[in-house]
Amino acid sequence: MSTVDLLTNPSPDASVHVWRAVGVKELTRKNKLTSLPFWVPNNTMKKHQFRLIMLKGLVECATEAADNYGVLVELIPPPTDPDAAVDASHYPGGCSVTVKVKGANGSEVVQTEMSVLNSSNLQMSFSEIIPHAMLEDANYFNEEDSSMTLEINIQTGLNLTTVQVARTVSSLWSALSSSVAQLLDTTTHIYHEARNEFERADPTPPPAPARPLPWDEVPPKWASRAEAWHKLVYESIVEDDGVFLYCSTTMTSDQSTLLVSVGFSPHSIEGAYEHFNYDRDVHMGLLTNHQLAHQRYLLVPRKIQEEAFWANYFWKVACLAQCEDDTQVKALLSVLNAPPLPKPRVPVIEKMTEEEIASLTRDAAEAASLLQEYLADRASKDDTFLIQAAAGTCEGHKNQLDPVFRRTDLSEATLAKVGATLRSLREQLQAYEADKKRRSGAAAPHTAESSAGAPAEQPPQEQGRAPAYHPRTMCHRRTRPDALAAPRRSARPTPLRHAEKAATSSPVAPRVSDVRTPAATDAPQKSSENSASKPSVEFPKMPWEDDDD
Repeated sequence: MSTVDLLTNPSPDASVHVWRAVGVKELTRKNKLTSLPFWVPNNTMKKHQFRLIMLKGLVECATEAADNYGVLVELIPPPTDPDAAVDASHYPGGCSVTVKVKGANGSEVVQTEMSVLNSSNLQMSFSEIIPHAMLEDANYFNEEDSSMTLEINIQTGLNLTTVQVARTVSSLWSALSSSVAQLLDTTTHIYHEARNEFERADPTPPPAPARPLPWDEVPPKWASRAEAWHKLVYESIVEDDGVFLYCSTTMTSDQSTLLVSVGFSPHSIEGAYEHFNYDRDVHMGLLTNHQLAHQRYLLVPRKIQEEAFWANYFWKVACLAQCEDDTQVKALLSVLNAPPLPKPRVPVIEKMTEEEIASLTRDAAEAASLLQEYLADRASKDDTFLIQAAAGTCEGHKNQLDPVFRRTDLSEATLAKVGATLRSLREQLQAYEADKKRRSGAAAPHTAESSAGAPAEQPPQEQGRAPAYHPRTMCHRRTRPDALAAPRRSARPTPLRHAEKAATSSPVAPRVSDVRTPAATDAPQKSSENSASKPSVEFPKMPWEDDDD
């Protein structure tokens, strides 16, 4: 006896086992070869126990030597109490068993049987699965130990009626598919026979002879200059990759004017492109031109397709055939080999999203606020340079937002913000123009008065100081002296603001930088002359100073 090994157990109701039956050649009609019992689906679950039996002459032939070999898959019934009723749950019920005789080269003989295994039916028979001739085939039979390898697939708990219906439908479908395939094969065979008969009755004309090489085919206008034509087509134009890459059949007015100026009609080359025939004109003889073959190697298919490569070349050759002198050749090549003009670019403002427009609107609003602040500070500080820079920035923002406001694809909220910002920009620019006119009118008497005296000396704080870069206006901003010492203006006036206002009302308004606080003053160190030349400024007293008094 030999053992049956578990090969795989894909589910609780299915298992695959391998049996290496040794001593097959010793079988006769009077003995049998039996395996050791094995559990299904595995040795752990142990639902049902089977054994395999191999017999010779299960179906007897005329002679014992001609008998085939059969296999029985036998269920070993579970032990039961003789007095108790038979429990059907101890039996597998509907079973499907597939036996495969495995060959060494991967081939196999397969047979499947289905049956209900119960107390009255314990066996499934494969009576002639192994023909007697198979023992002579070394692929299936091992002479050394007279053995064969069998694979048994056992599936239990099946509804045989459902399985049988499914198999019947599958077989019908297979038969139908086979019939359709056979019908298609027959129809295809008939079609090919009819086509061959038609081709024999009406053969296609032979292909047209290949066209002569373009450098050997001299056009009529070049008849007296055959060598020049050969050099032009064979060498000169082949060196320029624009001959093969560019093919613009439409010309600009400047290009047409250039051709007309040298006596060449632009209309004469319009239909030359249509005369190209790839099957007729392109052949292996063209590659005898090594420079032409090199250009094809470099450009096809990395930059241009094969057919377009040859079509452009033959089109340029056909156009050059109509030239009468070298001047026309140069003008024509400069037009035909020029790269195509770039397409007009869509303005960037037309592609801006609403988020980008919102950011641009915020920047424009800040620029308008900055110009308004500079104009408001004009009464106390002369910041002409900063005002001019802020006005230029506002003008740029206005020019950017004008086309945005004309767009029709934006939401109403975005258009409302853009419109409000444009209105603010225009108001501030109008205020700037009014301020500029007012100051230009007031500057005439001042210029006449200052011309009689010495030029005004630049304040010490501004001498040698480079303009500071201002990120808001994208320009160089001159640093104000009072900006270094005074805090940013707030809504509530400070004592320093009162001091500035008082100083401004005096005949000679002192600069803020000249005003010294009591804590930082060094008046005792200065001469009386110096102190007399500058007006004194009285500061309002702080609350704690009132208490001291």
